[in-house]
Amino acid sequence: MKDRLLILLASILIFCSCKQNQESVAAHITELMGKEVILPDTLPYRIITDSINCLREDFDYRIIAYVDSDECTTCAMKLPFWTNYLNYLNSSGANVDLIIFINSADPVKIYNILNNERFVYPVVIDTSGVFIDSYGIPADKRLHTVLINSDDVIVAVGHPGINTKVRDIYDDIILSESNIVKDSVISFRPNAIELGLIKETQIRYVSVQNVTTDTIIVDDIISSCNCTLAVLESDTIMPNSTVKLCVEISPDSTNPLINSTMQFRTTKEYLTKPLTIRGYNYINHYI
Repeated sequence: MKDRLLILLASILIFCSCKQNQESVAAHITELMGKEVILPDTLPYRIITDSINCLREDFDYRIIAYVDSDECTTCAMKLPFWTNYLNYLNSSGANVDLIIFINSADPVKIYNILNNERFVYPVVIDTSGVFIDSYGIPADKRLHTVLINSDDVIVAVGHPGINTKVRDIYDDIILSESNIVKDSVISFRPNAIELGLIKETQIRYVSVQNVTTDTIIVDDIISSCNCTLAVLESDTIMPNSTVKLCVEISPDSTNPLINSTMQFRTTKEYLTKPLTIRGYNYINHYI
């Protein structure tokens, strides 16, 4: 499987290359595939301008993207793409994290861009190129984005926002049947709430659809965390109908990570597939 995927990635990324660097691209992909990427907690991770001192560890897959200083930063960061793509993956039942490393001498400019986009995923302003040097990422920009699994091992190379065939490979890996929770009698839209970093109580609304032909009665809403409170518009959900779920999330100053799930107990299913709530709590001792 790994060899077949490596050949496919290489053929996609070198398709438009001149002959003299095709072998080089293939060699770099071969070298990257299977490499372990351990990100130290000591790097200056931020959500927009606020520091966070830990990273999520419960992901099934993590995308790591590197933006070089000589690129058009706003264009190369592709924040709208990443927001939409992660929403798509996680709303499909996946559990995917994202970190972007940006080599920039103008952090204020980067923070302004992140703030304008309300970007909720961690970013590192990597002025000294620590990431690209530490992990041997090649100079070829097509190889500056990698997909790692829960064992921190690179399983795919390439930017899914630039090359649609690379995106197909990412989708095939992340959304494979074995990685996705089976559908239940209800459907959440979105399936995951991405909060970013929160300093005060947040309110989010989720659509809850009855995907069956029978009326469903919600008997209970079960949350894995006492930091969340949920109110359903109606306990009775008619066939193929949708009701609103109001979710209130309160920050917890004792825990830097927010990782909560919410499930319904219904007349048709003891526990539905979960709604996932992820983010970071603001803790005033962050550096």
